Amino acid sequence: MTEEQRVGQLFLLGVGGDRLTPGEIAAIEMYHIGSTWLVNWRTGGIEAMRPLTAEIQALATESNTHGIGFFVGADQEGGQIQRLTGQDSRRSRPPWSKADYRPRFCKRTRLSGAANSRWPG
Repeated sequence: MTEEQRVGQLFLLGVGGDRLTPGEIAAIEMYHIGSTWLVNWRTGGIEAMRPLTAEIQALATESNTHGIGFFVGADQEGGQIQRLTGQDSRRSRPPWSKADYRPRFCKRTRLSGAANSRWPG
């Protein structure tokens, strides 16, 4: 496993739709993201989610994740969720957020508190 793939295993990509978007696929392939989180409200149960999770797992290739399958998380709390968004959230958007997928945002970043960590690319 490359260093970039090991780093990518530390990150989780929020998936909002019933299919992966081209940008989500590009983020997984470019940054070797190792986990996903199903972020939107879904009511169809396991069978309705099976095509999406199969699509996600199909990206667990040697070049993306060294063949390691994705951890797929889902919000099953069922109560009110306070998601941190906007200027008042006091957190920055991840470099692969829906705002922009260009790699210039990922040249250097601090990962897990390690100063001067190098992001792939």
